[in-house]
Amino acid sequence: MIMLDKGTFIISIDTELAWGTFDHGGHKKYKEAYEKYRFIISQVLKLFEKYDIPATWAIVGHLFLDSCHREDGVIHPDIVRPRHQWFGADWFSLDPVTDISSDQIWYGSDIVKMIKEAYPKQEIASHSFCHPVFSDKGCSKETAESDIAKCVRLALNEGIELRSFIFPRNLPGHLDILSKYGFKVFRGQGDRYCPLKLPQVIKKMYFLLDDMVATTPPTVLPKAASNNGLIEVPASMLFRFAYGKSRIIAEGMRFRKAKKGIDAAIKRRRIFHLWFHPISFAWKMNLMLAELDAILQYASEKKKDGLLEIATLKEDAGCFMMQGARTTNLTLRQSVCIITEAQYSKKITLMACPSTIPAPLSSAERR
Repeated sequence: MIMLDKGTFIISIDTELAWGTFDHGGHKKYKEAYEKYRFIISQVLKLFEKYDIPATWAIVGHLFLDSCHREDGVIHPDIVRPRHQWFGADWFSLDPVTDISSDQIWYGSDIVKMIKEAYPKQEIASHSFCHPVFSDKGCSKETAESDIAKCVRLALNEGIELRSFIFPRNLPGHLDILSKYGFKVFRGQGDRYCPLKLPQVIKKMYFLLDDMVATTPPTVLPKAASNNGLIEVPASMLFRFAYGKSRIIAEGMRFRKAKKGIDAAIKRRRIFHLWFHPISFAWKMNLMLAELDAILQYASEKKKDGLLEIATLKEDAGCFMMQGARTTNLTLRQSVCIITEAQYSKKITLMACPSTIPAPLSSAERR
């Protein structure tokens, strides 16, 4: 069994703009919220700089673009379309096929630049190219591969090697494709569960109540997810937005719950994995940013006391693979990729390793 030297705090952020909800009409319903996206990201990055916090930003690949156009009447012809039952039209039928100055909720090259240039260094991960649901039968192997291949190429054009993946809707699928294209780690669904067999709508109310009273969230450990060398790091807690029924969560309860998670990670030498979307801060923005500030301040204090590590998904996977190689007597070559220990702390840098990684896109292919 893998044991950590000390508790670890990880933050992963699903960065998607309209691509995250368009198939359910969210591009219209949340349009005003999406228009606050860039400001929210800038404020979150300021908090990360204030407390020296690295995080994993999983970005939808279409946001790497500043424009797109049709080729022979087809938008993104290199992507095999998903065929989800709940969305009968072509998956790109709502893509405006314009540019970032005209439709900022569909493009995000400036967001990628903002995160890439942030201090401390943030990890840029993938959240797919166009947000298909990988676990659904409507997302074929061909769809998954065409989507992931384009993500990898767009990132390489920006000098970014993608190693971490966060699945749309947090529903894993096609793990073999991830491994083929050089990914090493993904966020799992987590250990949160309802102890009773109840209808889904009742379970949602159960989870809402759980957040209202700020019970201690689960702490997790990384684990091998497949024979392809992928590592799964389950989620611990979603930082809920203050919208809809979630508005009734009292001020300070998100911080209280996260604090309990950090304390449990320290006590058990496990991981507390917090995740959210930038849109989570679009309602009651000052209040929500203040709660995140309190969480980061508390984690930073525990780190200064030598009780807590703060890592990205990629760094945590590297530590897991290094420990796995040591505890199972595998050579580093057998532990999937080359791992080198940094000169300080326990952080790990994952180096490029043999895989099916496509060449960067040409200027024409980018569109």
